Amino acid sequence: MRGTILFTAILLLAAVGFAQQSQEPMTYRLDLKPYPDLPTGKIAAMSGTADSTGHHFIVDNLGVLQPSAVTLVAKNAGNDLTLTLCKDRWDKPERSGSTKGTGQLTFKFRTWGEVRILVQSNGAPAPYDLIVWAGDDLKPPVPSAFVPMSQYKSKHPQGAATTENGGTNTTGVGGGTSPVMWIIAAGVAVIAVLLVVAIVIGTRLLKERRTA
Repeated sequence: MRGTILFTAILLLAAVGFAQQSQEPMTYRLDLKPYPDLPTGKIAAMSGTADSTGHHFIVDNLGVLQPSAVTLVAKNAGNDLTLTLCKDRWDKPERSGSTKGTGQLTFKFRTWGEVRILVQSNGAPAPYDLIVWAGDDLKPPVPSAFVPMSQYKSKHPQGAATTENGGTNTTGVGGGTSPVMWIIAAGVAVIAVLLVVAIVIGTRLLKERRTA
């Protein structure tokens, strides 16, 4: 009797697993590749016409140090298309937005492993361009926690100020901006420029495919 019950339970679990797999939508895997005019990273671009059910894509092998971006462009600026990013499940969106009013939407992010991309039309079937870019790993220099006295004195000729308890104030005279913050700001600016370049190249790739 116990053996029959156990066998029945295994069959039910297998049936549930099969049903869940059969409910998975048809998904296209995007293969990011380098491009001669792309300064850094890899890119994938495609065109389609989405309805309310939408088109499902997966990009995998992403690294947490890689700046990544997904751009959705409505071929007709008046069309309302929705771009949704998911991590592990289609029914659990991480980010979602519409092209309504602008004709274009970009999500910038960093993640580990895969990202799922869903493109849907909020009206009649609408044509779109989809561009995905993943940059090279960011490797900002790590500043040393120690500063040689000669370097400190060259930047603070008035010397260290004496505190009330007889110690020294090593924050220096006149303050200043941390070099780490400059590095971060420069990195953000570079990524913004690279993203613009990636969108231009992706659009060019799609035009070349249409005319080929």
